[in-house]
Amino acid sequence: MTKTNSKEKKVLVLGASGQIGKEVLSQLNTKKCSITAVRRSQWEEPFLDNEISYQNLDLKRANLNDLENLILDQDVIFHLAGDTSVQVEKKLEMEYFFSWIKPLKSLLNLMVGTEKKLIFASSASVYGVHPKLPVVEESVEEPFTSYDLAKVSCDQLIKYYKKVLNVNCSSLRFSNVYGPMPIVKNSSRRAINQILENIHKNKEVSIISDGNFLRNYIHAYDAAAMLIHTSQKIEDSPPIVLACSKQNMPFREVISKLIKCYKSRFDTEIKVNFGLKPVFITDERQFSAEPSLIFSQDFNFRYSLEKGFKEMVEELS
Repeated sequence: MTKTNSKEKKVLVLGASGQIGKEVLSQLNTKKCSITAVRRSQWEEPFLDNEISYQNLDLKRANLNDLENLILDQDVIFHLAGDTSVQVEKKLEMEYFFSWIKPLKSLLNLMVGTEKKLIFASSASVYGVHPKLPVVEESVEEPFTSYDLAKVSCDQLIKYYKKVLNVNCSSLRFSNVYGPMPIVKNSSRRAINQILENIHKNKEVSIISDGNFLRNYIHAYDAAAMLIHTSQKIEDSPPIVLACSKQNMPFREVISKLIKCYKSRFDTEIKVNFGLKPVFITDERQFSAEPSLIFSQDFNFRYSLEKGFKEMVEELS
């Protein structure tokens, strides 16, 4: 999808209205390709003012004909869609699990014997709460939530179809994604955005335990760029790709950087409280890694944590 060879490329973005999806659309919009953006519900208004085709389709309820028609003329498929609930009730586990697995397996089946490419957005949370660090592509998964179980199962489908059936597909396991984005009510996502909002409103932040659990954050812009880069290098990419930044640090240091950026603009003191009790088993999840080798050539990270936080703070009123 470079400007020299993407003129005839047709690109499909599933889950195009999410944080990473919008970034993917923005970056694709600078390239010579025909874009179809899909979300589950109706688009209230076009995200970008151009010739993008905006469609709505609930993958969970789509039949095989729907999916076949959807990808018929597409060259590249970015699969960013899915229910991001962390944990569901026991009675809903089966429905939730298959809402992830069934559409992906159908898409991969339709791609067998074609040159189509599929890039799936997964999560580094599949490695569990206390994995052996640093994590590598071959690290053993240990899912602790409904979300993690669904994601790791999708990853295994990707691995099977790539290695056994020669489908052009890869799954990117993202570390914690952050960046400018409105907070969704009652959402467990966008923790950094919620913390920053609390700092701005209450001039205070509470950190779980001592905050010494390791974390890795990747800006949404870089996450989108990684997806596009992988699509361009799909033949050389492994089925499972670590999509993280090069900055691994304790969570307390992450928050310290956020507070420093905030204080540099608003010149006010922020109270930091330690010892907040964990609510979920994943609250003290640890993760550190280096990005996969596919990102060592022809790929540049635009954002450091400091730069990303500075931009987020500058957007506050």
